Amino acid sequence: MVKMLFDNIMAPITSELGFLECDAKTASHEFYSWQSQIHSKYKRRRLEIEDVVEKNLGSVLGRLLPLRGGDHTKHLFIPTRDNRWAACFDNGWRGADIPTFVSVLSEKIGCRGVRAAYVPNTIKRDPSTKRGWSGNYGAVIFEVYGPKPNPILNTLRYVSLVNDGGKWSFDIGGNPFDFEQMERYELPQKADRFDPEMLDNYLRYLGIDAFSEDFYITTKEYPAKLISLKGDLGYTVEEYTLEQAREDY
Repeated sequence: MVKMLFDNIMAPITSELGFLECDAKTASHEFYSWQSQIHSKYKRRRLEIEDVVEKNLGSVLGRLLPLRGGDHTKHLFIPTRDNRWAACFDNGWRGADIPTFVSVLSEKIGCRGVRAAYVPNTIKRDPSTKRGWSGNYGAVIFEVYGPKPNPILNTLRYVSLVNDGGKWSFDIGGNPFDFEQMERYELPQKADRFDPEMLDNYLRYLGIDAFSEDFYITTKEYPAKLISLKGDLGYTVEEYTLEQAREDY
């Protein structure tokens, strides 16, 4: 059974993971350049980029707090083992919006990008809560983006299993990789067609050990890069502590 990153205690920060097949410095500088062009027309906004070197990954990810609804204003790029892939996170209170920026950066940098989502299916009725339920609808998602546009944006491949409001939905698209367990996709029960172990194996074939803390590194030589949007955004957005974002977990 796959052991989730930090045993899931830092979800939703760790629910959606992004990766770019380049070093973190390249990824962060390309993101900074792209976003600077977008925000340059707003005089009261500014982007700040800083190096982050902490003793452990939890402290690095903690720099994303507080989490936000609406626009995500902090993006974090972390070096990984062998410096082949840069890990990507943001401060969305329901998880990072990986497709929005990792797919774009794949084109701008000219590299592959990956989205890996794993949310355990823990949804249940709970009369003691305001909503009448607690937990989360499950999801296991594997997406790979390429450096060039194609008929489905620049998505090269996706395999997705999602509990959509109580009904499981399984979707695939693009060209399959040789390492995929495609026989599983034909199982009669949709919920059995893709699981966390398969996701972990697919990622490892690409050189990504996503659910191991020691895969992520931050040193003075290879620091993480935190990019923050500061100033007057023209509107207010709710902010959340990690504990508040996890109230339904």
